[in-house]
Amino acid sequence: MSKDTSEQWVSRNTLAWLLVAQAVSILPLFTYLPVWVPLVWALSLLWRIQIYRGAWSFPGNKAKAFLGALCIAGLLLSYAGTLGVEPLVAFLVVSFVLKLLEVRSRNDVLLVVYVGFIAVAAQFLFFQTMFIALYGFISVLILISAWSCIYRSQPLPIKKQLWLASVLVFQSLPVMVLLFLVLPRFGSLWHVPLPKQTGITGFSDTMSPGDFSALSQSSKIAFRVSFESSLNDSMPSREAWYWRGLVLDRFDGRSWNHDEQTLFRRNTNKRDSILNNVPTSWGLVVPQAPDVFRYEVLMEPHQQRWLFTLMTPLSVQSSANKVLFVSDYLVKTRKPIASRTQYKVVSTSQYLAAPSGLSAYSYSKNLELPIGSNPRSVELARQWLGEGIRGYDLVIKALSMYNASFSYTLRPPPLGTHSVDEFLFFTQKGFCEHFASSFVVLMRAAGIPARVVVGYQGGQLNPVENYLIVRQSDAHAWAEIWLPNKGWLRVDPTGAVSPLRIERGLEASLNDEERALISSVFRGAWLNALNLRLDAMSYSWHQWVLGYDTDKQLSVLKRLFGGTEAWRIGAFFVAIITGFLLIYFIFLTWKGAVEYQYPEQALYAKFVKKLKRKGFSPEVGETPQAFSERISREKKQWAAQVRGITRLYLRIAYEDQSQLLEQLRRHVKALKLS
Repeated sequence: MSKDTSEQWVSRNTLAWLLVAQAVSILPLFTYLPVWVPLVWALSLLWRIQIYRGAWSFPGNKAKAFLGALCIAGLLLSYAGTLGVEPLVAFLVVSFVLKLLEVRSRNDVLLVVYVGFIAVAAQFLFFQTMFIALYGFISVLILISAWSCIYRSQPLPIKKQLWLASVLVFQSLPVMVLLFLVLPRFGSLWHVPLPKQTGITGFSDTMSPGDFSALSQSSKIAFRVSFESSLNDSMPSREAWYWRGLVLDRFDGRSWNHDEQTLFRRNTNKRDSILNNVPTSWGLVVPQAPDVFRYEVLMEPHQQRWLFTLMTPLSVQSSANKVLFVSDYLVKTRKPIASRTQYKVVSTSQYLAAPSGLSAYSYSKNLELPIGSNPRSVELARQWLGEGIRGYDLVIKALSMYNASFSYTLRPPPLGTHSVDEFLFFTQKGFCEHFASSFVVLMRAAGIPARVVVGYQGGQLNPVENYLIVRQSDAHAWAEIWLPNKGWLRVDPTGAVSPLRIERGLEASLNDEERALISSVFRGAWLNALNLRLDAMSYSWHQWVLGYDTDKQLSVLKRLFGGTEAWRIGAFFVAIITGFLLIYFIFLTWKGAVEYQYPEQALYAKFVKKLKRKGFSPEVGETPQAFSERISREKKQWAAQVRGITRLYLRIAYEDQSQLLEQLRRHVKALKLS
């Protein structure tokens, strides 16, 4: 008695496809898994190949229990018993690869293939780019090819196997797109908590001499910005592209950090109608109808809580994160940004920040200097005061000093304990953090409240989709000072030394030797154009696929259906499905001819077709051999040709003599029936 097909052993071809499919499905996941997980997969792969060769045996129950316990212990040690996305995916991958050791039957192959589809879905928990989507599509094709292998008695060429899998996938695409458009959006799957080491980029919450000059050599993207265009708003000039992220107001003589007490404090008092969501504790003074800039930021993960905004934000909206307005005119989220995040901002340049005065705490905090630190810098500021220089004239005096004898460089000399004194009176060569830090120290010593602001300045316009690309090399530090009746004012001492840094960007402000330090592989004109086009494709992918939220869906549905009522969507859905089925039916009817999986079947069909023209057709249940003998008895003059073609077909189809295909083709073509 023959075994049930589900219990039959897998063929060599099926096993080969299965091994490739598993490797392709889990390969991207290895980036985020412990290093021993790929080793477990390599061991399982080797063991399975040796089993097929007959060199090793299948693992027994004790061996499987030992391997399972060992892997679980490894997961517990690697993740310290914590739960989350990464350990769960690691458990899935370990189970997936160990299952390979006991694959015996077709049912086992099906189980491995099904888990492979889950592994492909897990890829999108860690990567959401357009390229990983293409990779996932390829992974699905290979999995479907492995799936179909278990139902074939003979292997197909690789191209044919992949083509058949592609046909299945493309046939489902219309329904996939339709469901994507109309199904309700329940939030983004891609904002699940990921490991803290994921996507760490940018500056930290402290600043020391040399921090930003090192960061400037990175061409990684920090975020992208697209501005809405209307009659009342437009893109500001490049000189105004200051993206505020964090205020540093504590100085220990060398390094700056932020005041922990000001984080996540927000005022819930009644708000002015013009200031929308802004807390009244900010003390903003804004005209009744200010000119505003509306823009959308797509930020890369940086594992910090701060968001970047242009100038002072009036409104910030994010569907994926809880946004908090905090002191110092900043915006933060409750949780660190661990995946690509999109948020909308409304900003204005027409405002005064706390012009009526600061609180006693804020005033004294922004005048603090460590006792005995940088004495020569403090003495210089007091000397200016003794000369009768006051208010904004002190700013002009300091900027004139920088402009007269200081230079801007990516490779500033190292500084010691009294870093500001050494910079101002000895080295006089620095990067943005040197100028911002020393300027704030001078202002505080002169009695003007001041602080350091860190973020980004500038960006690269991508003309393909008309948005800005802000890179890590655009990281910047500048100063803010407070003056009575004027409030907080931005002062960038770097601009006094190197105006090109503000007007045209970092690369334009450097000499040829230093420019080589930040040049990327896309420096050539056509390579840069290619890079911009690829980035524009990635940006559009996030905007219209990953960023397809409820608002975008409602907009699309209104354009497509004229409304969002259920009956409109249902009628359109039924009409589209009916249309696809009708097109498919017409295609099958027009095509007419039967497709054959194997070339010998197509050749034999041509042979039978020629016989039908002479009135001979195979009867129901009649084998090719019996059909051949019946014709040979009735038409003896055809016997040699008919028997020869039938014999060739049977040898190819049942004895795997594929080298006879060309001979069969010649005999069928040469068949003459008279």
